[in-house]
Amino acid sequence: MDGYGEWSQLLPFVQHILNTSTHTKLGVSPHEVVYGRRAEIGLVRNQQAALERPDIAQYLDRLAHVQDNLDKVITQCNKREERLGPAPTRPAIRSGDLVFIKPAVKHKLHGLLGPFKVHAIHSNNAVEVASLLNDERQFTHLDKIALCPDISLELARQYAASDDERYIVEQVLEHNTRDHTLLIKWEGYTQTTWEPLTRDNAKVGPISDYLRQHRIRWKPLNTSERGRSRMS
Repeated sequence: MDGYGEWSQLLPFVQHILNTSTHTKLGVSPHEVVYGRRAEIGLVRNQQAALERPDIAQYLDRLAHVQDNLDKVITQCNKREERLGPAPTRPAIRSGDLVFIKPAVKHKLHGLLGPFKVHAIHSNNAVEVASLLNDERQFTHLDKIALCPDISLELARQYAASDDERYIVEQVLEHNTRDHTLLIKWEGYTQTTWEPLTRDNAKVGPISDYLRQHRIRWKPLNTSERGRSRMS
């Protein structure tokens, strides 16, 4: 090598030798470590590397060609956005709103859970909602929220109860001592039903109050004895 200018010609050969030579301690070459097999490319000797001197005019022409293609793509994207129209805006959610939650896996025809009441909106689009039945809190993402139509709170509680397959006892109207059943008026419903007194529903607030006021000391049945009650 006569001068520093010849390094550009010799460097590829040096790199090839280093990558394909067997390492003393490893017993394999760096090429085998990376690719898992021996290098099959032989060393080409006495090949003169040709240094390319780019033509500035050709470079500018290619750059202009690329810019023209980019302009065409941008124009096509703009036309597509005009055809699709503006993106739908997300409805504003505020604390106190009634909302539905879109579940990750749909098990129902309408595919929504709830309604729930928005308790608070936190950072990163996290929404804290509360159950209309027992005020139990949970968090969900704003993208999974759908505004509930303008309905009364009573009707919303009825929907929430039916969604959880639960019903809310509004009042105990009367009782039957012969078979230990209670006539129940359900919140949000006009139809009343006779329900057996079980260990589960004996602890429900209105039922417990009714039993205490009327000094009823029935022995509650196990749920399995009379079938599962609709109360929970």
